[in-house]
Amino acid sequence: EDIFTGSLTVRENLLFSANLRLPKTVSTLEKNARVLRIITELGLESCADTRMGTDFLRGVSGGEKKRTCIGMELVLSPKILFLDEPTT
Repeated sequence: EDIFTGSLTVRENLLFSANLRLPKTVSTLEKNARVLRIITELGLESCADTRMGTDFLRGVSGGEKKRTCIGMELVLSPKILFLDEPTT
């Protein structure tokens, strides 16, 4: 199931996840650096400022949505991450 907000951009969704879930002790600069690193690592540079999209608003592709959802978890720097059918 998708965990993003369709009216926000890829970058905004990643930042929202970082701001919501990381401790307050993590600086805004560090959060922005993590988001930029994830955007680069997941190959989302070309769509970073594109809205995710909804049923009524066209947005990024299905693969870009999937990678953004993965990025929203990676922003926490988890030691392990389980993915169910990540290539489908």
